[in-house]
Formats: sequence, C-alpha cells, structure tokens
Amino acid sequence: MAYWRAGGKLMSGISAMFMVKAPPTYIGNQLSSVFGTNLTFGVPHPVDVGGDIIVGFAGSTRSAAVTWTASGFSEKLDQGALPSLLVATKTSSVDDSGLGFEFRASSSSNHAGYLVYFRAASYDTIGAAATIAADGTLTLPSITSAGGAIVALICAQNTATASTPTGFTQIVNTTNNGQRFVIAYKRVEAGATGTVASTVSGLSGSTIGGVLIGLK
Repeated sequence: MAYWRAGGKLMSGISAMFMVKAPPTYIGNQLSSVFGTNLTFGVPHPVDVGGDIIVGFAGSTRSAAVTWTASGFSEKLDQGALPSLLVATKTSSVDDSGLGFEFRASSSSNHAGYLVYFRAASYDTIGAAATIAADGTLTLPSITSAGGAIVALICAQNTATASTPTGFTQIVNTTNNGQRFVIAYKRVEAGATGTVASTVSGLSGSTIGGVLIGLK
C-alpha cells in the first residue's frame, strides 16, 4: 500500500503533514494460454516491490464448464458455468520475483488467462458475473466501491468482438487461444459504480461473460 505525503495547516495556523493514500495504478500484465489444463505464468513479473495486488483472470473455450484451482491466490469467482470465468487475487511479495504462478483447470481444453498488476491497491469487492449467449449488450452489475478503481473483466468462449466499456482505460482487448479478452479499469469515488456495458457481436452460439472487481 502506497501513500502520498500532503501538507496543510491546522486552525491555529500550525503547519501539519498528513498522509493521503495513492490511487491504484496499473503497472503491467502477463498472458498465459494452453491446450491442456495448466495455465503457467513465468518470471519475471512486472512487480518490483511487495504489497502490490495481482488480479488473475481466466476463461475457457470448452463447451462444458470447468472449475479452477489458483494456487497461492484467493479465489473471488470460480464461475462453474460458461464461459468458466476465474477471478483470483494475490498481494505480491518481494519473494514472488523468482516464482511462477499456475491456474489449473478441471478439464483439458483451450484455456487462456491474464495476471494484471496494480500498485498501491488492495482487494475491495467483486460483483455478480453476467453472461449472454447471443449478440447484444453484456451488462456487468454495479458494485459498491470503497473508492479507488474498478476493473472490468470480460471473456468469450470464441473470438467474438466486445467493446471496451465507455470511460475505462483499456488494458487488453484481444483474442488469444480462441477467446476474446477485454480488461479495462477506471478510477472511482466511494459508492455505487453503476452498471457497465460492452457491445458484443460474433458470438455464433458461444457465451461471453464478465464481472466488475473493485480495488481500494
């Protein structure tokens, strides 16, 4: 957790220093894909100090849902329904610099996922997953944020297109291993975030899903 130093004056006119928490800052991501069961994220990681947060996100092309084991991470969502979304978080340690991370799917198929790194951040909350199985609008339910940032995590079973939500800073909007991934973030004040929408086309009978996660 990082802080900024700020100055001010007390009512008596005496100068005072106080600490203001820095907002979550995106610092990098890693991709892994496999035909098999194990998504492996090698080293080095884009983390140079302990205390950053790592947000793990994965999905699958498999026509039947898989579940996940995210070793060393705290699982926030293991959807168990198409498109088999996994969201997991980990507070980084300086000891992570020489370690690989692994997400294991319960069945073999084309799987892909990302690790997304944020400085000056910790886990806040996660919303309900949303899915659609026909072209249209994927609407991610609102969450109540403590203030900081929200991250939109979207994955399709196929290479359908999905728009980056309006007002968000895009991290990725790409296809990998037969799947569409959209990851984007936005700084927010405390309170309800409102729903977040992505326009989807090209599903062709596949499913796309997504969720909002809050960082503080």
